[in-house]
Amino acid sequence: KLDVSVLDELKTKLLTLNTVLNDAEEKQIDNVALKEWLGELKGVVLDAEDLLDEINTNALRCKVEGESNKFSTKVRSLVFSRFKKFYRSMNSQLEAISRRLEHFETDILGLQSVTRRVSYKIVTDSLVDSVVVAREDDKEKLLNMLLSDDDSMSNDIDVITILDMGGLGKTTLAQSLYNDAWVSDDFDIPKVTKKIVESLTSKDCHITNLDVLCVELKNSLKDKKFLLVLDDLWNEKYNDRHHLIAPLNSGKNGSKIVVTTRRQRVAQVTDTFPIYELKPLKDENCWRILARHAFGNEGHDKYSSLEEIGRKIARKCNGLPLAAKTLGGLLRLNDDAGKWNRLLNSNLWAHDDVFPASQISYFHLPTHLKRCFAYCSIFPKQCFLQQIDREKALESVGDDCFNELLSRSLIQKDQDIVEENFRMHDLIYDLARLVSGRISRYFEGSITWLVAKTKIMRALSFSKYRNIPELSDSIGNLLHLRYLDLSYTSIESLPDETFMLYNLQTLILSDCEFLIQLPPQIGNLVNLRHLDISDTNLQEMPAQICRLQDLRTLTVFILGRQLRIKDLRKLPYLHGKLSILNLQNVINPADAFQADLKKKEQIEELMLEWGSDPQDPQIGNNVLENLQPSTILKKLNIRCYGGTSFPNWTGDSSFSNIIVLSISDCNHCLSLPPFGQLPSLKELAIKRMKMVKEWQEWLPFEGEGRNFPFPCLKRLHLYKCPKLRGTLPNRLPSLTDVSFSECNRLVTKSSDLHWNMSIEIIHMREGQEGLLSLLENFSYGKLLTEKCDSLQSLPRIILGANCLQELTLTNIPSLISFPADGLSTSLQLLEIS
Repeated sequence: KLDVSVLDELKTKLLTLNTVLNDAEEKQIDNVALKEWLGELKGVVLDAEDLLDEINTNALRCKVEGESNKFSTKVRSLVFSRFKKFYRSMNSQLEAISRRLEHFETDILGLQSVTRRVSYKIVTDSLVDSVVVAREDDKEKLLNMLLSDDDSMSNDIDVITILDMGGLGKTTLAQSLYNDAWVSDDFDIPKVTKKIVESLTSKDCHITNLDVLCVELKNSLKDKKFLLVLDDLWNEKYNDRHHLIAPLNSGKNGSKIVVTTRRQRVAQVTDTFPIYELKPLKDENCWRILARHAFGNEGHDKYSSLEEIGRKIARKCNGLPLAAKTLGGLLRLNDDAGKWNRLLNSNLWAHDDVFPASQISYFHLPTHLKRCFAYCSIFPKQCFLQQIDREKALESVGDDCFNELLSRSLIQKDQDIVEENFRMHDLIYDLARLVSGRISRYFEGSITWLVAKTKIMRALSFSKYRNIPELSDSIGNLLHLRYLDLSYTSIESLPDETFMLYNLQTLILSDCEFLIQLPPQIGNLVNLRHLDISDTNLQEMPAQICRLQDLRTLTVFILGRQLRIKDLRKLPYLHGKLSILNLQNVINPADAFQADLKKKEQIEELMLEWGSDPQDPQIGNNVLENLQPSTILKKLNIRCYGGTSFPNWTGDSSFSNIIVLSISDCNHCLSLPPFGQLPSLKELAIKRMKMVKEWQEWLPFEGEGRNFPFPCLKRLHLYKCPKLRGTLPNRLPSLTDVSFSECNRLVTKSSDLHWNMSIEIIHMREGQEGLLSLLENFSYGKLLTEKCDSLQSLPRIILGANCLQELTLTNIPSLISFPADGLSTSLQLLEIS
């Protein structure tokens, strides 16, 4: 038996030690002995936490084994052996680590703790990038360099190098010149060349030979004027640069390359090309950046009493915009003059071995945020981070931590990518690696050794390691593991030892195309909160999945002999995406009602799919009726539904949050519900509905001053609905993307159309020649026409399409010629196949 008194004493000592860690960390800067002492203290604290975690894990194992006796003989033998050794040594370990902690408690008496719990207001408004605001003169000079054409007859391309020491804003400045910079930390010439070719052709490039790539790049650039940005270049080898720049000389005169670097030697490799060296900002501009990040949109007036202190802090930034931005984030919406003065007088300013401003920001973090910050060092430099909104317990705490790091500018939004991604500046990343210590490691080496030797690991990712066909049995030794990512690997099954990871909270198996089954033992992972099995080849799921009642994420729910639709009620906390497959196995529609989808208000994306086996249409009707989801739903996909009609809820205006709706392969349906009643619908796709004959009446959506159907619809795709007849809605003011294929009975009255006049994409396919008359009503940027057998000539209206940029003609055997007058002068891409 465990000595409970020693256990309680250990927990108390841990609380005491954790309260002084912040103060001790800052004091170590001026005290080498204290720095060594702090390293030892952190080690003991981590060891104590590991020991407590191991005790809790074994208690949980006892509980799980009491509820299930379905272990294999191999696993049962392993568990028994561990129990026997565990209780023999645990009390002695508790006493030993308690004595180690007592030693540090004595030392702590000499430290005065000034730890404060700082509460930050999370601000979600996006600030205009203040670095660009403070660099207007530099931006104007660089633009003049870019826009000036060399009068000489030389065909060599101009290269402009932006040089700075790091943290002065060269990347942000380059982004402001052209918002498509591509970062390459190791400057892999074939990789960069391939990326440029793909950007030019808008197609995947599978060429691996560098010489062939260079020829392809040269051909793609011929007679084209371009601007290429190579950000944060470190490679000093002239030959490497020459391999890339040589084919670029085929571009049109006036093309430019912008290179950003912090290495003088890299800049000098550009020979006679101009070097634009960024100088440190003036104190006034540093103050503008700091104030913008510290005060947000509330302006200086509210915080006028802090301006004098703030300007002194700005002077200490030594002209570095990154320093001003980081410190502004630290002081965000804080009007405590005492805190501003403490920051101004910090001893850290005297140390320049690591970026001082980032150190100050780090040392002012609460303890829990310091660990989160250090954990970020496990990701490779320049790696993108993604923030995922969560609504429950642990996930919401993690989201708060992420937002706090963001508000302090320790994480920053990436401006280049359409998708919302985040990253660390490389100077901040270096600090994270410095302070991470034992907390995290970025490892390159033997995977077998890694799993066997690192037994205190909390998070482990093998994502995209295609050469992993199976997981080592030693995975069971990772008792503390919380996060395991096996996505995009070649594993076929999970070893029994995986299901002894009782602390596991996240298991990602997405895109494991060879994974065909989950064993019943998965029910032992009682702490599991996120299970991603999307895009696998699972045919069935064990009923024991429903023991995981803390699940927040379950991407797929496969009905079969073991798992029934009503079992979904046992998983009340599901949110995010959910796909329910094999609904043809639901025999009793009442079971679908018991699934209680209507109460699962955190599910935002839902797919309902029936299999190929036939089902009584009336049963299908009733099942779908009883699967009515919450009105919070945003995306709905119904596939292979076997009923003859859709229930009323599918077109009910109470589903005001649905923005994407896809209906496909419902071969027995005769009519479509009034989807126009969905007030927020932006994307509608109706595909392969062979029997559907009509839309229900285009009932107008009543409310918010709009009395017409589909008030927000942007994308309308109708594909292979040969019997669908009637007229299209005549008022679609938001439409930007329209696609028709094999819907020959659909008609429209062009004289009565009130669609968006600036449609971006029009796609006509297989027998939609009649709808080409629509073109005269719009300006459009992209026209795709496929398999229109009877089309002999292009409508003359295409000639006058002064906005047409891309025209694709595919499989049109009757097309004889183009009009004599030619095509639109705005055309940039013509593809005929």
